[in-house]
Amino acid sequence: TLYNNMTPKPKLILLKAIPAWRVSGNWAFSNSGYTAEQNGINGDIIRDSLKPAIDTIAASRPTQVVQVVDLYTPFLALQSLVTDGVHPTRVGQDSLARFLYRAIQPTVTSIRKNAPGRALRAPALGRRVYLGGGRMPEWMRDMRVMSVNGKAVRVGSDGKLPAGVYLVRPKAAAAGK
Repeated sequence: TLYNNMTPKPKLILLKAIPAWRVSGNWAFSNSGYTAEQNGINGDIIRDSLKPAIDTIAASRPTQVVQVVDLYTPFLALQSLVTDGVHPTRVGQDSLARFLYRAIQPTVTSIRKNAPGRALRAPALGRRVYLGGGRMPEWMRDMRVMSVNGKAVRVGSDGKLPAGVYLVRPKAAAAGK
């Protein structure tokens, strides 16, 4: 529905969610007083329902969906980067952001070449990729933050970033350019 009501028509990239793990024998997704088994959200649901649903959606809409990025399979062996079973640690976020950037960059660049404006450039050396949003992490306070298309991102007066993929580099390096 969203696609049908948009002009120009977007090219969609679907993401298969990273795995979730039990911590101390329990799923870590309980909320509103319900356990993970009661509210239906757990690692088994991600594996058995969400992953196949993403494939079905992509297959049924080949002109709209240009890529499916599988975050599940490569991160399946990296439980140590998700200590609470759900949320990646800082190292996990950095790994996820790098993987996601590398996965979508060829698709985004090829789409961008056919669109007005300048093409995306690969990040210069010394930049880190950050996937996230919300309150800016302390380690990013003295860094220059840019969106994937190279435009500077302004942090809100509340110190928060919108959710997204960002390129981050020290301000000292940015000043030299």
